[in-house]
Amino acid sequence: MRIHTKSLSIAILTVLLSLSVACSKSKPSDDTTSKPSDDTITKDVQAKVAADPDTKDTNVTVVAKEGKVTLTGKAKTPVAQKKVEQVAREEPGVAAVDDQIAVEPVAEPVPVQAVAPPPPPPPKPIVVPAPRRS
Repeated sequence: MRIHTKSLSIAILTVLLSLSVACSKSKPSDDTTSKPSDDTITKDVQAKVAADPDTKDTNVTVVAKEGKVTLTGKAKTPVAQKKVEQVAREEPGVAAVDDQIAVEPVAEPVPVQAVAPPPPPPPKPIVVPAPRRS
């Protein structure tokens, strides 16, 4: 009887232990499902910036660290700069955005000054031979 009770106790403990291990593995923790990794955030923001027609020509570097995204580089227009920042802010898992993007100055065309034609060369003297005396 004593051996039978011991075997039953071991069997019950084994079943309970198996259930607790199985339950802990089947339920993902909230930290892994709610926060994407920094690499995922970086890649997703870069992909969205490259795909957007307003921002595809920007030269921007995206770095994510602990949910904080830092944007550096150059944008051609202030609109493109704001759009890149907006894309980063809307990315899931982003806690803050540090926008260090510089807007490229607009190159104004340099006015071309009319160049005066060079003065004509001075006239060559006309040489008339003197009459011959014979």
